[in-house]
Amino acid sequence: MEEVAAKLKPTLARYSKVLCYGNSMGGYAAIRFSKLLGATHVLAIVPQAGIDPSVVTPFDRRYTTHFGKGGGGMIEPGHVAGKIWIVYDPLYSHDSGHAKLLKKAEPDARMIRVPLRGHGVIHLTKGSKSTLNLFDAVFADRYLDVVRMYRKRKRESWVYYYTMATAMVRRRPAEVLRLLKADKRFSVPIANRTQLIVAANARIGRRDEALSAAIAYARMHPTDLKTPLKILDSMLAYKAPEQASAFIDVLDQSGFQHPAFERTRRLVEQGLRRAAVAVRVAPFALAVEWLSALFDVLNSEFAASLL
Repeated sequence: MEEVAAKLKPTLARYSKVLCYGNSMGGYAAIRFSKLLGATHVLAIVPQAGIDPSVVTPFDRRYTTHFGKGGGGMIEPGHVAGKIWIVYDPLYSHDSGHAKLLKKAEPDARMIRVPLRGHGVIHLTKGSKSTLNLFDAVFADRYLDVVRMYRKRKRESWVYYYTMATAMVRRRPAEVLRLLKADKRFSVPIANRTQLIVAANARIGRRDEALSAAIAYARMHPTDLKTPLKILDSMLAYKAPEQASAFIDVLDQSGFQHPAFERTRRLVEQGLRRAAVAVRVAPFALAVEWLSALFDVLNSEFAASLL
């Protein structure tokens, strides 16, 4: 990187303002090499602070396959130059964890919070016009303009409503299913819609409906290699390991392959074993609960006899 920076410096020296800009791991690089490149401004969208497993594993395990392969060292104050702007979703634990570490490394960083957008914040400013308007606001240090820009674009995006529905699944799954049918704002792409339908039905306990939706999607979209894995994750999260196992059988029959598929298969097998143990333990747990209730009654009667 030092060699690249040396070649760039004569060109960069012609400008009074130099912006380092990047998304995700590109956001990491924008901050990490800002001093090396002599940046006056840095705009980092959902950046990582690094992927040192001893630091980030408690809140982010997305990059475990890269651990120990070089690169990804943690950003330190000595790496940073210019006015730092960090844009992230505070409700997305992976990115908010990195944002907190970056705030410690650079206390003066401007933090732009974009709730209910997940890791896809970058899509809110896609297009040359939106991006250039964002750059102008950053150069002019117009913090409120940047906040308003993201707020407006967020509410115009289907991802905002999809992320909202995802957050609702745990507590209001029936309402999620109703909104998908009745509210046009929740007209999300079919892959995301299927994920919500599977998760909401599994959460309610309608596991066969969840399985039917998953199978229908896999058969209609055989080239989609990501969504089936997300569906399996939802089935496991909402205690439907038997349906997840049946879905894996369907994927096997179709020749489905993905680098993470075997790992997901093992998780499903673990879920089946835990479910089997729960079924065996349930009668004993019920008996203990009944005896405990009986003891409480007898204890109350004994206490009353002493009065």
